[in-house]
Amino acid sequence: MTDPRRTARWQGIRNALVATARANDTPCGHCGGPIDYTASGRTRQGPSVDHETPVALDPGAALDGTGLRVVHGGCNASLGAALGNRLRRGRPPAPRAPDPTDQWVPSRNW
Repeated sequence: MTDPRRTARWQGIRNALVATARANDTPCGHCGGPIDYTASGRTRQGPSVDHETPVALDPGAALDGTGLRVVHGGCNASLGAALGNRLRRGRPPAPRAPDPTDQWVPSRNW
């Protein structure tokens, strides 16, 4: 089966999401750092689109346009590599890191 991310439909979804993120100067959805929207998504600091449910686990959801976030190219590569390494070792996928925009209270302030 062809990777759904290599289709014109995916490119349209990706380009629209990155354009909106660029207009809003959206930070990385993984680490919270600033994204260099002038760089290519193939660079570590450039914009890349991450599927909250990895395509490797649910290829059918790759093109539905939901569960997407803009992240650094380097963050996206690290997430994909970590998943691939776990799957190759026969281990279940690790849970995703928490959203950096979520509010949390340190234990000393309970």
